[in-house]
Amino acid sequence: LAVNAAHRVTICACVDIRVTADYSQYGIISRILPEHRAETLNSDFGQFVTVDARLRAGDVEGFEKALTEATSGTVPMQIIGEVFAAMKA
Repeated sequence: LAVNAAHRVTICACVDIRVTADYSQYGIISRILPEHRAETLNSDFGQFVTVDARLRAGDVEGFEKALTEATSGTVPMQIIGEVFAAMKA
């Protein structure tokens, strides 16, 4: 049944962020994002790796702290938007 296959979601205040880093730091970023319940919106692999992601508003501070610690402050986080959105429960 479709109901059994459906995923539960929560509508909540979210913050869209952008992180741009060297390829050598992409593994760190891709590990930290799910630890903070982030959903990746877009990834661009050009001269640098740019990842746009959506976090619950309450998870942004913890994500930024973890990112700063894991990259010794070399990878900044930029807030690119604030929305109410459906996030996986």
